Amino acid sequence: MNRWFETQNDSLSTLLPRLERAWRLRKAPIVEGLRPGLTDDAIDALMAPTGLVPPGELRTWWRWHDGSAGGESIGPGSWQFGSLAEMIQTLEYWRRFQASSCDASEPAVWKSSWFPAVQRGPNHVLHVDTSAATTAGEAPVGNAEPFDDEPRDVVRATSFTQVVGLWLGLIESGTFTLVDGYWDADWNSLPTELKTGRLI
Repeated sequence: MNRWFETQNDSLSTLLPRLERAWRLRKAPIVEGLRPGLTDDAIDALMAPTGLVPPGELRTWWRWHDGSAGGESIGPGSWQFGSLAEMIQTLEYWRRFQASSCDASEPAVWKSSWFPAVQRGPNHVLHVDTSAATTAGEAPVGNAEPFDDEPRDVVRATSFTQVVGLWLGLIESGTFTLVDGYWDADWNSLPTELKTGRLI
């Protein structure tokens, strides 16, 4: 996957201005709805009832912008940039789903340490494992769908920073382009590891 972008050593705080610049250059609809970022105090207050501590890279994500109104796509994968409050609502949805729909003898659909970072509606999310955050503030990323047959705890990326780097690289390289306001690519030309990696 790394051969598709050259940002694997960049910090998230370096990648995010580039991502916004790429959106603005392409007149991506997401730009119009970008909200101001949150303070650390606001992040702490919102997160406190969840019992989870957000890794540093998620703090950076919502300090940058508190999501984008309107549900427009970030880019590859059609992921939506929800506000922190919206993602907490998604967390509550998944916790209810885990509690009411899953047999205790089966692998958990949603683990207590997971927190959703982006979503395509509440039924499909990329989440970070807050219990596995490194001292650098990065945490592994997985995906969740309610009735997915694949193992639930597959690590799709080593960090959310890596995921953002992938999206940015696919946009900057022209692999994904905006067509009538929607991000598109020649799907048949993409390598199998991208098409099956659940990140796009």
